[in-house]
Amino acid sequence: MEFNWQVEKIPIFQDNFVFVLHNTKDAIVVDPGEPSAVIEYLTKFQLKCQMILITHHHADHIDGVLEIKNKFSCPVYAPLKNQIQLEYLATDWVKDSDEVLFQDLKFKVLELPGHTLGHIAYSLAQQKWIFSGDVLFALGCGRLFEGSFEQMFNSLQKIKELDNKTLIFCTHDYFSNNQKFCLKENISFEGYRPVHPLLLEQEKKFNPFLLAADVPQFQRIREKRNQF
Repeated sequence: MEFNWQVEKIPIFQDNFVFVLHNTKDAIVVDPGEPSAVIEYLTKFQLKCQMILITHHHADHIDGVLEIKNKFSCPVYAPLKNQIQLEYLATDWVKDSDEVLFQDLKFKVLELPGHTLGHIAYSLAQQKWIFSGDVLFALGCGRLFEGSFEQMFNSLQKIKELDNKTLIFCTHDYFSNNQKFCLKENISFEGYRPVHPLLLEQEKKFNPFLLAADVPQFQRIREKRNQF
């Protein structure tokens, strides 16, 4: 069966992305931080939103959910560990290793705590796609608002275990500042090509947070980046 889904990246705010997976008829929306740009896109291309996927509870990832949910009467999947924060939005709760199915799509849920305690990602193993929220960025990683350095380090290790050709759909563009940080810290990224979605193989070669050998090394780099 031919795979006919594609991903549209919709910019919102200063540096956020909302992702719309669609097959020219049906759509799945990931982390809508505001509704208008998403609804405009869906309306323009006559797409029906069939579900919304949430990676974590921060406002810039969820503030568009309610309006889109009400307009399309679609289910909303969210982290089980964020029930308290998202009980007014979600219809379905997911945890590590759960699967979310729609037509020929099979999303596997990965729990990736660190940025927040309940943070999850949605992986499409067959397509080698992962919608990773705020865990990993070009030459960077998410700040630790709730979790520990050990949790974030371990979450990044889980991403490193994916196929090297995995495309990472992350929800912010911080490349410019991360590049400046690497220059300041004399961290080599010669040969790095800024692409989005990110290619895991490239991030494993150049991203200082993925190159950290252990938790203390990761913590040192993360703390320096916090002060940059």
